[in-house]
Amino acid sequence: MIVDVIIVALALGFSVWVIYTILSLAPWFPTRRMDIVRIGRLAHLTKGHTFCDLGSGDGRVVISLAELYPENFFVGIEMSFFFYALARVRLFFSDVSNVQLVRGNIYTQKYSDVDVVYIFGTARTLNGAFYKRIIPLLRPGTKILSYNFHFTVWNGAQYKDQPIGHAPIYVYDV
Repeated sequence: MIVDVIIVALALGFSVWVIYTILSLAPWFPTRRMDIVRIGRLAHLTKGHTFCDLGSGDGRVVISLAELYPENFFVGIEMSFFFYALARVRLFFSDVSNVQLVRGNIYTQKYSDVDVVYIFGTARTLNGAFYKRIIPLLRPGTKILSYNFHFTVWNGAQYKDQPIGHAPIYVYDV
């Protein structure tokens, strides 16, 4: 009886979490490790740049890039407590000190110091709330990297990087 209640509670909790994640930015789909180096290259990070991962999940992108680019600062923003906690554990066991993890909503953050924004968001999110609410907060010259999905309307400079066998990464200049 108690085991049944625990199983039902866990299943219900997991279902609520999945629905919540899908309705927010995007379902959790980790960036492939082989694409992280490509993200760093496309970001054109120079000393002192700040890179911000919106919906940073388990922190793999910011922690991996922080190891590759120790002269830069990396911020990961994640709404899900589960993935935020997982990212904190990964950060604890890493050797990097140039990463800040934030548990919060991407729409309530400040982006005035950000040089590069990385996002894995659905087309609906990118072309809806992200475009209307985040783009106006970015200063001119900020670079946006979008993993797998693209803006349907964009007036600025843009570039698509997609080597054979890799997911596309779209690069936009604000």
